[in-house]
Amino acid sequence: MTGQRIVGFAAIVFALTVPASQRASAGDEETALGAKIANLHFKDIHYLPRSLDDFGKKKAFVLVFTNTTCPVVQRYMPALAALEKEYRGKDVQFIAVNVGADDSILQVAGQAVRFEMEFPFVKDADLSCADVLGVTRTPGIAVLDGERRLRYRGRIDDQHRLGGSRASPTEQPLKDALDALLAGKEI
Repeated sequence: MTGQRIVGFAAIVFALTVPASQRASAGDEETALGAKIANLHFKDIHYLPRSLDDFGKKKAFVLVFTNTTCPVVQRYMPALAALEKEYRGKDVQFIAVNVGADDSILQVAGQAVRFEMEFPFVKDADLSCADVLGVTRTPGIAVLDGERRLRYRGRIDDQHRLGGSRASPTEQPLKDALDALLAGKEI
């Protein structure tokens, strides 16, 4: 993946306050694909505590890890809006999960408004969601199936990167993963 690495003081505090059995760190193996993920908690742009349970039963959850300063994240916002619209009727819930250490909830809300996003934006202040899902860069993607098993972790496509952009993607692994998951196939 390209983009910015997820680091910050919150990650250090999280590492010091959460038992090793409940987190992955630089020395640990990342969460395996297929692993069942416990309910994830975050704060929404109205400063309210939220969790995956609040979104009800879905066929898939697409967690898009973002921040407000990464240029790659900014370039992908229109594509994410289009993907969300394409899969909304297929019972797929997109959620933008902000992991920017310096991003306030107000800035996260501003980003959602600026890009006219129709799916929820939330804040992962302690990086617990990113840590549990093994996402280390923005924009990183984690897809959970309806049973909340981690089915995909990776990139959106190969169109944008820090060094520039292609006119259009040549690979679309997120779309391929969602299509496979909804068809009941292995990703």
